[in-house]
Amino acid sequence: MLLSKLAPRQASLRAFSSVVPKISIGNNVPPARTHPNNSNSRQFQSTLSQSNNNKQHSLKKSVYQDDLNLFKDKINTYVQVNRIRSSNLLFDLNQSMDIYMKLRAANPFMPGDIARLLQSLHTSIRITRKQRNKKKSEHKDISHETAAIKAHILTIASDLEHGVVSCTPWGLIHLFTSFATMEYPEEGIALWRTLSNPETSACAQEVWKPHVVGAVIDLMNASDTPFEEILDIYQQSKATGGESPNLEQAMVGTLIKNNMIDEALRLFTQVLSNYPDEQYSLSRIHDRFVGDCDDVQTALNFFYEGIENKTPYKASTHPSTVVRLMERIWNSELDTRLDDIERVWKTYIANIPRSMGEWMFNTTVHTFLQCFMQTYPTPIPEAVTRLKDIIQFYVKTRVEISPIFLNTVLSSVQPWGDQDIVFTIINAFEIFHLPQDAVSCRIILNSFENIQVSEELILDRWARLKESRPNIDALDLLALLRACFPQSREQLFANVFSEALERGEISDQAILGANKAIAVNDRLNPRQAFWQNLLSQNYIEYDNESLVHKTPFQVPNSIIDDGVH
Repeated sequence: MLLSKLAPRQASLRAFSSVVPKISIGNNVPPARTHPNNSNSRQFQSTLSQSNNNKQHSLKKSVYQDDLNLFKDKINTYVQVNRIRSSNLLFDLNQSMDIYMKLRAANPFMPGDIARLLQSLHTSIRITRKQRNKKKSEHKDISHETAAIKAHILTIASDLEHGVVSCTPWGLIHLFTSFATMEYPEEGIALWRTLSNPETSACAQEVWKPHVVGAVIDLMNASDTPFEEILDIYQQSKATGGESPNLEQAMVGTLIKNNMIDEALRLFTQVLSNYPDEQYSLSRIHDRFVGDCDDVQTALNFFYEGIENKTPYKASTHPSTVVRLMERIWNSELDTRLDDIERVWKTYIANIPRSMGEWMFNTTVHTFLQCFMQTYPTPIPEAVTRLKDIIQFYVKTRVEISPIFLNTVLSSVQPWGDQDIVFTIINAFEIFHLPQDAVSCRIILNSFENIQVSEELILDRWARLKESRPNIDALDLLALLRACFPQSREQLFANVFSEALERGEISDQAILGANKAIAVNDRLNPRQAFWQNLLSQNYIEYDNESLVHKTPFQVPNSIIDDGVH
């Protein structure tokens, strides 16, 4: 058992040691619910009131049944993930919200209906971000979708505050967790403070429940809320609603974040004892120890025992957790840090399920190779041999090689400027009959920056890139600029750019995007003067973040202003 292996620590936290036995309740917490009197009179009144409420709700449902059926049909699509990915998320969400806005005044909804709607909105945010992360290199802008979904969430939150509708704690968890997914923790915390005020909020009692507060504490950790404030909210929530594994796992995360490892281990021991069947919460705590624990040895113990199935729960370590662990090892003072990182990475790659998409765990490949390249800034024989071993391990373990892996390796070793290594990796696409999409074509062009290649080869790869997509965008231009980075190739880039511009293949948006990237990218910035001169030669000027295309025969305004009539 992992906990028994860890040596006892000297540090202790007096404030936390009294969390369970001593509870302090703040004045802003709504009173806990009281049990009804057992007298026949009160029981009859309660039964009669409930009966009347049920009749009224049934009447509302019958009047709005068609709309409710359509509403629930839309909501149910979000449970079916495959259908979500092939549908227009924002369009479907807007339809659901239209029905909600139509019926909200009459409120024929059950609390579970509102919870499902919030789950749908949260799921849509997750999928939108997941689709963007699959193609990070395309820098897809999801701000419009995110803003629209957030507006829907805030509308429902306002209705909850004013008692227009009600919701289950499960739905409230989705409400607050959606702000973590959107990476707006401060906004989520501000909303919780509004909804948790018993003097102004109709849903304060539900919002203070431990299961919901666990999601709020996660937001507070993400926004670096002081530990004392989180501890106070944790105590108050326990006083109003008892125990919850969601609250406890969030508090363990708080202790780990504040480097209170002894206290975190003690609380984890309690959670294991009190909630042995809560696999989700236990797995989340496990991930927190692996990815967020500053004590690297403790983090490694949790990682390996989880991988080796030695924990009393099913540990499923997320790729982002492994990345954080590797980064912590790299930032440590261990003499064997690259060896430790390699062992972690190889162990993880060898044990992830075959069904996991490569785009999900490729971040671990990228992180490992970044550490590798910092260790070996030049392609010395030891580095080349070790790189070959890494590639062979990956191919043998994953059974096949893929464009995603080759793209990552090629972009990582590009700073070496080793022609043999670059073409060995490029040739692997042909040897293994792998497709070369726009991402692969760009990375191959980038790899030409520091090696000797012919103009014909650059033009060939540029032609392949254009074949893989209908239009030239900013990333395509930047890749070609990287390939033509040496001054001896500047004219090649100028010719290709001017010809494509003349054929109408480059949009204003692509030029503006390239211009912004060149201005802020340290690698491309040395070509700023060349780029501006090229735009001027093609009669392109800027006007308030837009482009003005002039003709060779237009008279510059400066001449007119100087008095030429």
